[in-house]
Amino acid sequence: MDGGSTCGGLSVTHHGRADTSSPTLVLLHGLTDSGDCWPDAVRRWEADYHLVTVDARGHGNSPRWSDEELAHVGETMRDDAIGVLDGLLAQGVSRPVVVGHSMGGATAWGVAVARPDLIRALVLEDPAVPSEATRDREAFARRQEEALQAACRADLRLREQRDGPWTWPEIEAAPWARAKQQVDERMLATGVVCLETAWPQVWSAISIPTLVVTGTERVIMDAPRRRAVADLANPHITVHVVPDAGHCVRRCNPEGFHEVVDPFLAAVT
Repeated sequence: MDGGSTCGGLSVTHHGRADTSSPTLVLLHGLTDSGDCWPDAVRRWEADYHLVTVDARGHGNSPRWSDEELAHVGETMRDDAIGVLDGLLAQGVSRPVVVGHSMGGATAWGVAVARPDLIRALVLEDPAVPSEATRDREAFARRQEEALQAACRADLRLREQRDGPWTWPEIEAAPWARAKQQVDERMLATGVVCLETAWPQVWSAISIPTLVVTGTERVIMDAPRRRAVADLANPHITVHVVPDAGHCVRRCNPEGFHEVVDPFLAAVT
């Protein structure tokens, strides 16, 4: 089952089991990716789940950013995701597990705090946190723009990644490159990728099962941030570190990622 459509104003694609009452996963991608950037995960999950991949605003085939929306990036992305989830539930889709990477992970935790009734559980793959965007917005935006332009120019089979040579599953290469051509670059200039709020305290309000998966190399959820989460002592949140993985955990170490995530999904669905 593959079908592109719109839901809550964003572009979505359905994969996997056609029966919408089947356990559902909604996949929210990271900055400069798109809903197409989950091919390895989709082929692993499609036999067991109804999957919905979402293009965030300014990414893939979703609408571009307006000036007014750019003034409220984090809130807009959270509200966009709420609109998608509300729309899916209205269509009879079972209450989903939301899987979010980086920017998508930040959107997911924002929704979980505002509307926990929409989500069965969360999987946060090295999620973004406010300090990552707000420490130096100008520098952050400049790095994103440079990375985007390099990605657009490069031959992926020869390109040296920031973490070394291309080692991701080959199926990830083409969608990753295509997504870079579809990004609304005005969003990058804001230097904002998530809600600007005191995230450790906000995470204390998470009331649904939540698995945070991070890696060991150049990750957002590094040791100090993991300690901050542990200090919350929120029984709903579990953090797992996958060895030999960077920020894109599922791409850097697919087997390690799925060894942790798949049993969690089975348990919560």
